[in-house]
Amino acid sequence: MKLYGNKYKENFRLSALFIIIISILTLICLFLCIKLFLNGNTPNNKLVLYDGWELRINDEVYENVNLNDFKFRGIKDGDIITLRKTGIKSSIEANVLLLMIKNSTVSVRQNGETVYSYGLEQHKEGRLVGSGYHRANLHNLDEDDLIEIELIVDEKDAFSSFDPPEIRDGKTISYEMSKELLLPSLLGNFFFVFGVCIIFISLLFSAVCKLYMTDLLKIFCIALFSLCAGFWIFTSSNASTFVTVNYSVKTFLEYFSLYLMPLVVLAYQFDANLISVSSNIRKRSYILLWLADLAFITGVFVCYMSGKISVVQFLIPDHIISAIILVFIIVTQFYDIVKNKSKNYITAIGVLVLVLSGLFEVFRYNFAKYVAGRDVDYKFSVLFLAGLVFVWSIIIDYIANAVRSAKDNAKMEIIEKMAYTDSLTQIYNRMAAEKRYRKIDEEMIPYCIIEMDMNGLKRINDTYGHDEGDEYIKSFAQVLSDVFSDFAMVSRTGGDEFTVIIDGEDALDYENITKKLRELNASINYLNDIHENWNLSLAYGYCFYNEEGVEHVLDAFKKADERMYEMKKEMKKEIKKENKKLDKTNLKKKNKQARFNF
Repeated sequence: MKLYGNKYKENFRLSALFIIIISILTLICLFLCIKLFLNGNTPNNKLVLYDGWELRINDEVYENVNLNDFKFRGIKDGDIITLRKTGIKSSIEANVLLLMIKNSTVSVRQNGETVYSYGLEQHKEGRLVGSGYHRANLHNLDEDDLIEIELIVDEKDAFSSFDPPEIRDGKTISYEMSKELLLPSLLGNFFFVFGVCIIFISLLFSAVCKLYMTDLLKIFCIALFSLCAGFWIFTSSNASTFVTVNYSVKTFLEYFSLYLMPLVVLAYQFDANLISVSSNIRKRSYILLWLADLAFITGVFVCYMSGKISVVQFLIPDHIISAIILVFIIVTQFYDIVKNKSKNYITAIGVLVLVLSGLFEVFRYNFAKYVAGRDVDYKFSVLFLAGLVFVWSIIIDYIANAVRSAKDNAKMEIIEKMAYTDSLTQIYNRMAAEKRYRKIDEEMIPYCIIEMDMNGLKRINDTYGHDEGDEYIKSFAQVLSDVFSDFAMVSRTGGDEFTVIIDGEDALDYENITKKLRELNASINYLNDIHENWNLSLAYGYCFYNEEGVEHVLDAFKKADERMYEMKKEMKKEIKKENKKLDKTNLKKKNKQARFNF
C-alpha cells in the first residue's frame, strides 16, 4: 500500500471532472437534437381568447371582460368564478381548450355539457389542488356554442390575473408546447443531471477516500441546490406538464424546492475556518438565520403532511426570510472579497449573482402581484440563468482548484517519496515504517511484524570495501522486496536491519508467511552462489498482533526484535562451534605435517 500521495482524492477529482464534462456534452447533444426536431415548418395553430367574456365572481357579474386587463383582488378560498363566452370563430380542426389554472378546481362545459373537470375531490377533502395546464377536448366548435369555465378557488389570493384561454389544435398541441417550454426543459434537465452526478460521485468516493466534513457538506449542498433548482424550473414553468398531471405533487415540489434553496445556499457558505475567525455578530447571525430557516421549512413540511395549511400560504413568510438571508450573504460575500478572505473568487461572484437575482425575483413577484395586479410568468426567469451561472462558477473554480491541486500533489508526492524512501535501496525507510505503525494502531487491523538483520556486512566492508558492502545491502533489499512486496511493506530501518510489515487479511495467513520466508532463504542461497565471497545469512524474528502482551504495534516490534537477536545469538554460537571444529581440524593437519617433516 502506497503511503505518499492521495490517489483516491486524485481519482475523485478526475472522475468528477469526467462526469461533469459528459453531462454537459449530453445536454448539448440533447439541445441540438431538440433544435433539429423543432425547426420544422409546422404552423403555430392557436386562437387566444382575450376578450368578450362574461365574468362572474360569486354574485358579482362583469360583462365584456378583457382578461388581459382584469385584476382579481381579494379572492378567497371557496370563491366561485365563472367565465362564459360565445361567438368563438375557430378554423382549427381538432379543438382543444388550453387553460392555465392556478390553485383552483376547474370545470369546462360546452353547451351545458361537462367536457372536462379537475380537482373537485381534492378540494372537498381539503387537499392541495395545485396549479398547471389543463386541456379540455371540445366537440365540433360552432360560433353559437357556449363555453363555460367554472373555477372554485382553493387558496387565499390564489391568483391576481387569469391567463386568457387558448384554442389549440389537438394534433400539434404537444409539439407547440414543447417549443414554448424548450428553455426551462433544457435548464431543468441540466440541473437534474448535474445534481444526480454530484450525488453519485460523492457517495462513491466518500466510501473509498477520506474527505473533510466541510468538503462533503459543500458537495451535498451543490447537489441539493441543483436538484431543487431543477424541480423548481420544471414545476414553476409548467414544463412538468409532459411528465405528470398530478398538480398537487407538482405544486408541492414547486414551493418546497423554492423554500429550500435559500437554506441550501446559506449552508454552502459555511466555512469552519472562516467562521472561527469571524466576529461574534457574524457567527450568531449565521446560526440564527440557519436555524430560523430550518425551523420554517420543517413547519411547512409538517403543515403540508397534516393537511392543515397549504404550502402556498407560506410564500410571503418565505420571501421575508429569504430576503434577510440573501442580504446577509451579499454583505458577507462583499466583506470577504474586499478583505481577501475568499479563496474561490469565481464561486463568490456566482453566489452574488444568484442571491442578487433571488432578491430581484422576490421584488418582481410581490410588485407584480400586489401593485400591478398581475401574476408572474415563469416560462423564463432571470433566476434560471443565475442558477446556471452559480453552477458554472462552481465548475470553473473546481477545475481551477483541481489543476492547482494536481500540481501541488505532484510536488508533495516527490517530497514524500524523498522523505519515506531509503536512498540506497529505494525501498521504504524507518520513517515510513513508523507511519505505517501509527496507521495500523488507528485502524486496529490485524498485522504481523518481521524484523531482519543481515549477517556478514562488517566482514564485506572490511575485506572488500564499502562499495561492495553497498551492493551487498542492495542485493538483499531487492530479493526481500521481490518476495514480500506483493502483500507487505518492506523497509530498511538501519544499516543492515530490515522490517517487513504485513497487515490486513494477509497477516492471518501464517502458512503463506512461512512459505515466503522459505522463498527468501532460497533467494539468499542463490545470491551466495553467484557471489562466492559473500556468504550472506539472515537472522529474523516475527510477532503477530494477537500474541500475549501485544497492545500496540511497537509492542510487536519489540518482541520481533528480541526474537531476531535471540536467533542472531544462536547463529553466532553455531558459527563459533564451526570455527572451533575447523580450528581443531587445521591443528591436527599441522601436527601431522610437522611430524612428517620431522
